[in-house]
Amino acid sequence: MGFISSLKLFVVLLACSLACTARAQVNYLTILAFGDSITQGFARDADGEEYGILEPPRGARIDWWGYEIKLEYMLEHTLGTGTSSIYNWGYHGLRSDSALRCDQDWDCIDDVLASREADMILILLGANDPYDGISASTTKYNLSEMIDKSRARGVVPVLGTITPNSSDEALFDPALINKSYNPLIRDLAEEKKVPLAEHYEAMDQNWDLLYTSGDGLHLNDEPGNKKLAQNWHKAIIKYLTDPDPEPEPEPVILSPILYLLLNDS
Repeated sequence: MGFISSLKLFVVLLACSLACTARAQVNYLTILAFGDSITQGFARDADGEEYGILEPPRGARIDWWGYEIKLEYMLEHTLGTGTSSIYNWGYHGLRSDSALRCDQDWDCIDDVLASREADMILILLGANDPYDGISASTTKYNLSEMIDKSRARGVVPVLGTITPNSSDEALFDPALINKSYNPLIRDLAEEKKVPLAEHYEAMDQNWDLLYTSGDGLHLNDEPGNKKLAQNWHKAIIKYLTDPDPEPEPEPVILSPILYLLLNDS
């Protein structure tokens, strides 16, 4: 290989190293889990007996129940060395409007984002909205605002579709969840280009048989919370592997001499 050809190859490799964005290996993630009783880990059987995580953890790590500890194990196995930490900000009964504004009795999105530096926030809200007459379009707006607030702090938001509801005590038609609310959550994820964990479709078919804690609304720990963790894990790994949108590479400016060398016939 002649000098000119060798120089051309060097310049091409240099240009690629400058222009191509390489994703560094991720070994550790700090994640905020924000949502209602499903995120909290609250459970209730068919007789009304309550179990699981009964009080809101308010940002603590829980290592004995819920989807968070299971997701930590999954991420550690997938990403390699380093144990990811997930902080539970679930609060039973939380609605999307209360999660957006800061009321005295609730932890809102601003509180959660300000609690610590984080890489991601998992947002699972909307299940309680129909009980209080909050429309699906309002839920979508509230979630959209949470996405913007998360991004403003440099935290990647991950949305989740609302889990099924087969409770006999529902004050609304449970089918409304997947007819009105989940379609708008899916649309929002597409519009905002954020990762989406598809909980409803992954759990609907065997909801009463496998996943519910007995009341048709909350999850058991196995396999309910485990399945929820798997859904989040799938969305997170997909984002880390193939994020969308891809950032544009910076243009490489070549000196006139190098330009002539590259274009020399």
